[in-house]
Amino acid sequence: MNVWACSAERRAMLLFDDRGYAVRMSSGRRTLLLLVSGITIWYVATLAFWAVRPLSDSVPVGVDYTLVPARQVSVEVDCNTVFSGTARDSSPLPALHVQPVTKPPTPALEFQRTPCRLVHDQARTVFYLDTFIVALVLLGAAWLWGWRQRLATRASHMAPA
Repeated sequence: MNVWACSAERRAMLLFDDRGYAVRMSSGRRTLLLLVSGITIWYVATLAFWAVRPLSDSVPVGVDYTLVPARQVSVEVDCNTVFSGTARDSSPLPALHVQPVTKPPTPALEFQRTPCRLVHDQARTVFYLDTFIVALVLLGAAWLWGWRQRLATRASHMAPA
C-alpha cells in the first residue's frame, strides 16, 4: 500500500506494524488515542491558562456610607498562584475609604474575612481534583490499551494455523 498516495486524513488513521507496513488504525485504538490526547491537552491548558496565573479575591468590607445610596462594597485583592506556599504575599492590603463622622457613628470599613485564603484553598482543591481525574482517565486508558493488547495476543494464539 502506497501510504503517501492517500490523503492526510487517511494517513493520520494509519499505523505501522513491526515490518514497516502500513495498517489501518482500529476505531477503538483511535478513540483511545483521541481520549488521551484530549485529556492531555486539557490538562496542559489548565496549567498554562489558570494554575500558573495569580488569583484574585473580591473581599466584602461592609457598607460604604460615602456612596449615595449607601451599599455593601467589596475590595479586589491580588493573591498568589495555586502553586504558591502562601495565599498572598506580605504586601499591604488595599486602603479602605474613611467613613463620614455621623451620629450615631457609622461602622468603619473592614475586611469581613482573611483575604485570599478561601480563594487559594478552593483553587488548590479544584487543581487536586483535576489532577486526580486526569490521572484516573490516563490510568484507565493505559489499562484498556493493555487489556486490548492481551486480548489480541490471546486471539492470535488461539487462531488455527
